[in-house]
Amino acid sequence: MNHQPLLNGLVYFIRITPLRGSGVTGTLEDKLSGDIVFESEFPSYKDAYWALMEMDTNDFVPADK
Repeated sequence: MNHQPLLNGLVYFIRITPLRGSGVTGTLEDKLSGDIVFESEFPSYKDAYWALMEMDTNDFVPADK
């Protein structure tokens, strides 16, 4: 079972998924198209959460747009 809470008021969906062993994968997903615009591994949930929240707050723009 994979619980991925979504926060209201964000530009992107933020998903943080634990990895086997250590660390997490954090992604930003476009709400309209469902495309993943950013994905990276982070050492902890806290690191991923704050990095992704800051990107969303700054209206992160992918390089191809």
